[in-house]
Amino acid sequence: MAACGGGGGGGQPGANGFEPPTPSPCPAGFTGTAPNCSQQQAAGEFTPITSPTTIPLPAIAGYSGTVNVPAATVPGPVQITTSAQNPGVPVLTMRGRHTFTSVHVFSSQTDTPLLYITFTATKGAVTFTGFPSLVINLPSSDGSGPFYLAELEGGIWTTVAGPETPRGGSITLHPNQPVLSIPANTSIYFLLYTGGVVPVTAPTSSPGGGPTSSPSTNPTPTSSSSPSSSATPGVTPSTSPTLAPTPTPTTSATPTSFPTASPTATPTVAPNGSPPATFVMGTYPSGQAGTAISNNPISGFQVLDTHGNRITGSFSRSVTVSSNNSAVTLSILGGSSGSSVTLTSGSQTIALSYSGAATSAATITASATGATSNAATFTPLIQPVVYSGPTLSGSPEIDLYAPTGTGSTFTFTATQAGYTGSFGNSISVSGASGCSSFATIAPGSNSSFTVTTASSPAAGKCTIALNGFSSSIPVVITYSTTGIGFQ
Repeated sequence: MAACGGGGGGGQPGANGFEPPTPSPCPAGFTGTAPNCSQQQAAGEFTPITSPTTIPLPAIAGYSGTVNVPAATVPGPVQITTSAQNPGVPVLTMRGRHTFTSVHVFSSQTDTPLLYITFTATKGAVTFTGFPSLVINLPSSDGSGPFYLAELEGGIWTTVAGPETPRGGSITLHPNQPVLSIPANTSIYFLLYTGGVVPVTAPTSSPGGGPTSSPSTNPTPTSSSSPSSSATPGVTPSTSPTLAPTPTPTTSATPTSFPTASPTATPTVAPNGSPPATFVMGTYPSGQAGTAISNNPISGFQVLDTHGNRITGSFSRSVTVSSNNSAVTLSILGGSSGSSVTLTSGSQTIALSYSGAATSAATITASATGATSNAATFTPLIQPVVYSGPTLSGSPEIDLYAPTGTGSTFTFTATQAGYTGSFGNSISVSGASGCSSFATIAPGSNSSFTVTTASSPAAGKCTIALNGFSSSIPVVITYSTTGIGFQ
């Protein structure tokens, strides 16, 4: 009887005696166990070129957008990676207050990391002429911000853009750095974060961050609303620039520094944008008469504030950039062209269009209320008038030698790129009166001219000029009683 149950002992690991399937690992860039995999990071690659380009931001965890890549002086392949999780870099933590205004004070209690963005030079070093800017589409769960962009510098996160609030579900971030260089096989890290901490904004303040008013304005540190925050740096004008924040744990999370009876310090970014003060006109594309240009970006155009810093966010007063030449029009990159364009933010890129017409230099002027205007010129290369007809020793020459029939008439053409043909202008002839004793010159169709022996011609020689736009070419005309060869 014991033998009857011989196959049923031992205790099977799975129901009905079957081994459960081994979990499959998730592919690279994902975490978890299949089929429940969560994407950890997304990546793409681009190679910057000698003109600005726009690339997509790898989408992940509800984030997407574009990266406006400046021109590169040293181009090379760059991998861009996005991750909603820390890719193995230092966490966002509090750092000390700085004496310059472009640095924010981080607090790990109030700041929330959202999206890590990594640029990696995969082969050789890469150097850009400016700093990439980003347009990031946000998931609705992120709320209204404010949002900041930080860069990892020497193991410490430093804010380089913001604060920004969403417009239409997206934000535009312009790092306030001059250029970006990535050494070979090296990564540069950025972090989109949100929180309640604001930047230190007092460009006219003393080095310690406080106002420059007299001590009587704030006679003692106890003027703070809370005794626990009395040692906050910048409370009094006499505070040392290197004074560190008090370690008192009950300090308010919202800084109340710079208490003054008459706050006169001007912030770097005003609540409604920064006021334009001056302009850097940038580099313009080269143009040649006869060749049209459409929506070519103007590289390096900048609007500066009163301290000479580039304004990358919104302007408190709009900026107008205009052209005084109808052949040269302007637009916000990708938009319609006109004689002028209005800019409201440093994130907008101006583009230039040129009809290809032979024309004088166009003056491009930037202006704004209360700002010092600046101007630059766009000067197309003008091609010379081109003659096609009889020559002698390589020079235009028409030799008539008969009163009628063969040798009594010749036809030639004269054209100029950007002037004749579809541009609607004609080459004019001057000096024809000097040929009246033996020849007449009559215009025809398609930029042609016909030289004909006059009635009862007398032997003679004259020189006419074929005139276009800022260009002229001489043509010799003769009449003799014997044939003269020409080629």
